[in-house]
Amino acid sequence: MFGLPGSGKSFLANALSTILVDSGIIVLQRSEAVRLCLQRKNDGFLASLFKKLPFALWHRIIHEHYCLPELMDFSSAHIGLTSFYHNRLEQSEEKPQVIRSIIGAFMMSCVERQLIECYGRENELVLIDEGFCHRFFTLYGNLMIACHEEEVQQYVKLLPQLSGAIFIATSPDVAIDRMESRDRFPKLLASQSHETMLEILQHGYLVLDQLTNELEQRAISCFRYDGHTEDLGPLRNFCISSFGIVG
Repeated sequence: MFGLPGSGKSFLANALSTILVDSGIIVLQRSEAVRLCLQRKNDGFLASLFKKLPFALWHRIIHEHYCLPELMDFSSAHIGLTSFYHNRLEQSEEKPQVIRSIIGAFMMSCVERQLIECYGRENELVLIDEGFCHRFFTLYGNLMIACHEEEVQQYVKLLPQLSGAIFIATSPDVAIDRMESRDRFPKLLASQSHETMLEILQHGYLVLDQLTNELEQRAISCFRYDGHTEDLGPLRNFCISSFGIVG
């Protein structure tokens, strides 16, 4: 699932999760899937005992930020994707702290994907609201990088296997209104003026639309959700047919 900040990714993940669970499907949202995978991961006898305590206690010590082996495993298996991301950042003139935030978000997606790949179960549908499709916005949208067709093609070609994707196509105007009603903005947008944020979101929308087009060109099932339709029946059916899940 990918879309602009404020597009409703978390809201849709919650709503879609509810109707899929009602259909008898095992559904996990990203944070929940990562927690379960961390529990399933064999970190040795003492850590395994520790993880029998409530999650709120052990998560402060054992969490995805410490999954260096998973990060190395993913990076070595997807050298092209990692290089693509870093090469684009190398061309940027952004401040080091901005680059650091973007690299951190990308690496977290790498760790989460590897955890789910290694410790997820076949009958679990994981709704990932900020995966590698969304990281395309993090890179090209937040940094206002012009995105050429061949770059979109290369990025999609380098992505880990996708069975389907949901583009939450909320308009930039609606997305920025939603963000401005919240207590805080996403970190990379917090210091921007309203006009600059709108410009970033407008550019980001075009970038994500390009990405969706390329996914469809490669015969990857995509669903364009407008961000406000209440009837999620078609989305439910899309998930069932695209991901081969049964109740």
